[in-house]
Amino acid sequence: MSSEKTTLRLSGLNCAVCASRVEDTLKGIAGVKDAAVNFAASIAVVHFDPEQVDVQDMIEAIKAQGYGAEPAEPVTPDSLTAVIEIGGMSCVNCANRIEKALSEMPGVVDATVNFAASRAVVHFHPSDVRPEDLKQVVADAGYSVVSLNIQGSGASTQQALPEVPDPDTEAKELKRRLLTGAVLAVPVFIFSMPGLFPAVKAISWNIRAFLLLAFALPVQFYVGWPFLKNAWIAARHRSADMNTLVAVGTLSAFLYSLFITLFPRVFTEAGLPLHLYYDSATMIIVFVLLGRWLERRARDQAAGAITKLLTLTPATATVIREDREQEVPVSEIMVGEGVKVGPSQAFPVDGTVLEGETEVDESMLTGESAAVKKGPGDRVIAGTLNQWGVVIIRAEKVGADTVIAEIVRVVQEAQGSKAAIQRLADRVASVFVPVVITAAVISGAIWYFAGPEPQVTNALVTFVTVMVIACPCAMGLATPAAVMAGTGRGAEEGILIKDARAVEQGAGLSVVVFDKTGTLTYGKPTVTDIKGCEIQDRDAPESFDTQDILRLAGAVEALSEHPLAEAVAEGAIDAGLHFPEVNDFRSVPGKGVTARAGDYDVTVGTRIFLKESGIDTGSFADAAERLSSQGKTVVWVAVNGSVAGIIALADSIRKEAPQAVSRLRDMGIKVMMLTGDNEATARTVAERLGLDGFEAQVLPAEKASHIKRLQDQGKRVAMVGDGVNDAPALVQADVGIAMGTGTDIAMDAADIGLMREDLMAVPQAIELVKATLRIIRQNLFWAFAYNTLAIPVAAGVLYPLWEIRLSPVFAAAAM
Repeated sequence: MSSEKTTLRLSGLNCAVCASRVEDTLKGIAGVKDAAVNFAASIAVVHFDPEQVDVQDMIEAIKAQGYGAEPAEPVTPDSLTAVIEIGGMSCVNCANRIEKALSEMPGVVDATVNFAASRAVVHFHPSDVRPEDLKQVVADAGYSVVSLNIQGSGASTQQALPEVPDPDTEAKELKRRLLTGAVLAVPVFIFSMPGLFPAVKAISWNIRAFLLLAFALPVQFYVGWPFLKNAWIAARHRSADMNTLVAVGTLSAFLYSLFITLFPRVFTEAGLPLHLYYDSATMIIVFVLLGRWLERRARDQAAGAITKLLTLTPATATVIREDREQEVPVSEIMVGEGVKVGPSQAFPVDGTVLEGETEVDESMLTGESAAVKKGPGDRVIAGTLNQWGVVIIRAEKVGADTVIAEIVRVVQEAQGSKAAIQRLADRVASVFVPVVITAAVISGAIWYFAGPEPQVTNALVTFVTVMVIACPCAMGLATPAAVMAGTGRGAEEGILIKDARAVEQGAGLSVVVFDKTGTLTYGKPTVTDIKGCEIQDRDAPESFDTQDILRLAGAVEALSEHPLAEAVAEGAIDAGLHFPEVNDFRSVPGKGVTARAGDYDVTVGTRIFLKESGIDTGSFADAAERLSSQGKTVVWVAVNGSVAGIIALADSIRKEAPQAVSRLRDMGIKVMMLTGDNEATARTVAERLGLDGFEAQVLPAEKASHIKRLQDQGKRVAMVGDGVNDAPALVQADVGIAMGTGTDIAMDAADIGLMREDLMAVPQAIELVKATLRIIRQNLFWAFAYNTLAIPVAAGVLYPLWEIRLSPVFAAAAM
């Protein structure tokens, strides 16, 4: 059964129930495998069998339910991506409101807004949308754009590294309001508690009321101004959010108290007590601001990895222009220029070492703490740290083209993506505030009409308590905060998680399938065995051991460009052998080489080549057959017309592969292998690593079908490959994991990119996504549990049995 995915842009959705109805309609269509509707973005993502249903059928089914639908424009190569840092968001409903406004713009392919990161990621067509238009939509929604970075092939080169949004302005303003409120709250508390402070009793009620008003007024309208402003913005957009709850609750208490302060006789003549609630309004604002400050700290910590990455590159660098050294801003470095980097300095750009030698700390890129030696011809990456030498490099990638900029972009987009598990939280959050307001009104009405005296006061207190105890932000932050922390931690460890989907899919894996060549193995042949014998010849020494065979073969093969020849030569060099002088070199393509090495005539090549040269190979036939059955390639070596020995070559298994496979199996995951190599080679590797299965002689294009077959058996599959030849399989897999080198991280086919060639990163990545999803579930559980328990308690459900009521102040502290 074939499968395709399409995205539909929806219209007419008024609430989460509408979105749920459309989703159920799509899932009920024959041939639709899965459908997910995002109410905030007004889009539906549908996986379907094109042989049973087409896109137009889905559109007609949606229209039959009374909603609009049309195919969403796909992200194309000419599409651009805008990463927008947004200021002024105070709750998850703010993010949903901005996301909806951006998504509805003509020319915008899709938009997601992450409240925890204060960031929007927007894919759009530059022919229809300008960056100024995006800024205007955010501004019209009542929020500010801190920074906007455009990414993509058509982006301006003037957009260098993604900007580091300056959190200080907003954070300092929040802290200033909090401190002001805390200072003013002290006299409000004292004057409201004459029972605790006897001196207060000496002050008349009227004077005390006006003193409370004087201290509470700036708290309500200066300290609490962000709540009032954002509640008004929400009201203008015909919605409600957390600011609405705080603003309405505190204003109710404040205005009620103000009326009593100005017109006390109205209440005394009506027989009502003169209860003032300035303390409730003041303490609610201070406690909620304290909560926002703590929340801000948590969000900044979750986003710490991005901030750290963005600050790794230096602000200035020393370039060599016209044979002179000049200090210039990093943004002014041009491709091809020479850049001088001294000890303990970070490299400002990606480039190649021209002069000097040093060691470089690349831990920010790969997670490996050991320094790497660098010399002329070696590549260096922006943000890595030069340890001790002075080097001059040629700038090759600058600004937005550097590896670190690409990492930042990938992580930002991942942190801006939404996991499917967040759909539930978004749906609840979208209707949460209206439900809370309704509950507050109903509970207040019950206390007014059926509660004990003083009924007006009790009704007001209950209304305010219910309004301020509710916490929709906990549900909104549960998923994005965990995704931010997980993706940020992954980037620090050299693990690039590209979107939130990879977190959910990766946490439930049952099978991990590895490519062999270049993944489980190093991807190049190395010497594994040498078989030799004594040569009885007047021109040869009486004893001719394996080291002599490797030395002569390596000397001759060093002049050949064949991969096997290079492997033999490297094996001799690694063994510390010194080559004799070589003359009369002759190469026969596809067969072998001959040459005079020192005092010996040496022939190296295939068995057929030696036979054609009149050399008897019978003495090593059994050994060669045995090595070949193990999947090894045999190179024959003859000296002075007689067989001296054979050298076996094989693609060696990575040293960390056994431990990585063992770790995965300990996690309850089956480990399999797909390879284009022959059966014998594949079996040898599988047996040595203890794999649960393998498929040999599989073409790259066929690997995807093998993955599909496992999925059809109900297994959730990860494919681990090199990100190039394995692209179809990486796309087909539930999670594609691409091995990288630390510099090639733009592995588009993969969901997770590993920036170091270390197989232990595979189980580490899976453990990371499992931990992230576990935290998401814990967060959501406690967010729902808190609100489910707190709101009824605030409404007074415990009063009939135990006469327990909750003060608005304690409600604000709990929130």
